[in-house]
Amino acid sequence: MGKRFLVLMYCLLGVLISCSKSAGPSPSQPKAQASPAAAALPASTESAPGSGVTAADIQMWNAGGKWLRRQTDPKDKEPVSFSIGALDIQGGNPGGKRPELAVFCQKTQVVVFFTPGPVTSGLVQYQIDDQPKVVKDWRILGGDTLSPRDETVFVRKLVNGKKVEILYDAVGAAGSVTFQTLNLKDLLSQEKSCKL
Repeated sequence: MGKRFLVLMYCLLGVLISCSKSAGPSPSQPKAQASPAAAALPASTESAPGSGVTAADIQMWNAGGKWLRRQTDPKDKEPVSFSIGALDIQGGNPGGKRPELAVFCQKTQVVVFFTPGPVTSGLVQYQIDDQPKVVKDWRILGGDTLSPRDETVFVRKLVNGKKVEILYDAVGAAGSVTFQTLNLKDLLSQEKSCKL
């Protein structure tokens, strides 16, 4: 990978980490305790003028029901990313942060970040729909983000499923997070930089 791309990805990772720290409550918490929907929206999207993101979009993202599109530099048209909040959270997740799954595209490179909160190892088991479970060693980034080593292969599998469950080693306990894939395949196919 090019040096510029790696620097850009580390900057985007910083945005993701800060986003995961401001995410909303877990689905098991009563609605009365829920923070305002705007608090769940990542800062990079919240501050983007004309982003077209509505309060309803933010609520759907926070509930794991919508992928949000982000772009670091609208003039450059790259990189572009799509992220979604967790649909279901079991164990792990210290501090009640909303786990997030994000797919970044730039030219022919795809980068995936799974931000569940503090992790103790990169060992991950994931299952897409009813397919066989896959055990992999993912990279640990920033202490609370994991990234598959075979990102393009993972995304190709992901876009052909309806949901993915990721089991990971969280601080203090094992964690399991489920994400819906929804229309990710269509979203990626509309982006020039997201060709798989």
